[in-house]
Amino acid sequence: MVGEHGQRCRCARCRVRVMIGPLILITIGAIFLGGESKRFGIDKLWPILLIVAGILMLAQRYASGQGHTEK
Repeated sequence: MVGEHGQRCRCARCRVRVMIGPLILITIGAIFLGGESKRFGIDKLWPILLIVAGILMLAQRYASGQGHTEK
């Protein structure tokens, strides 16, 4: 979020929100990498994506919004 003076919001909630996209992409990459092994398959690893997404959503929900700057 960008405040009225053009500065980015530094509250904990916005920092978590910024991390969601990259962490989901890293998780998808790790799932595909794990799927390449003979021991694990993508069909067994896909629930990890739901777990990571849920953890990130909980982190965003309970993160402090103190100091939030909004337009």
